[in-house]
Amino acid sequence: MAYKIKEIEDAIIAQIKNKITYLKTARSYQGDFEKDLNQIVILFPAMLVMFTKREVSPQLYSEDLTFSVIVADKSMRPDEARTGETGTYQMLEDLQENLLMETLDLNIEPIDFVREIALVNTKVISAYIADYKITQNAEDKIWKK
Repeated sequence: MAYKIKEIEDAIIAQIKNKITYLKTARSYQGDFEKDLNQIVILFPAMLVMFTKREVSPQLYSEDLTFSVIVADKSMRPDEARTGETGTYQMLEDLQENLLMETLDLNIEPIDFVREIALVNTKVISAYIADYKITQNAEDKIWKK
């Protein structure tokens, strides 16, 4: 049975919350990051998860789902981080350590790393987007015909 996007997203968020305990914020995100920036700075360090892409392979009865994680803090590097901050470089490493090759207790292929892209880096914020791909069996999907 193929999992719903929300079920997988919830499992990713639970993994992040359980394994990366220094975060102030770990949740789903569907907003406009740059527009919301001034409102969410106080929630750092933060990881915000969102579904971003689906690729279907009807011949293989599978689908690839890409989930993006916005990783944000007040600085990039731990040595530049102010007291109590982690820095986005360390956060990216922690995220990869806790998602890569995991199955999140779901019947999915181990999670693959796709890429990391800088979103914004200023004197007051550093944010990256990290993409991870999840492949799941989708035999029960309607498009299988």
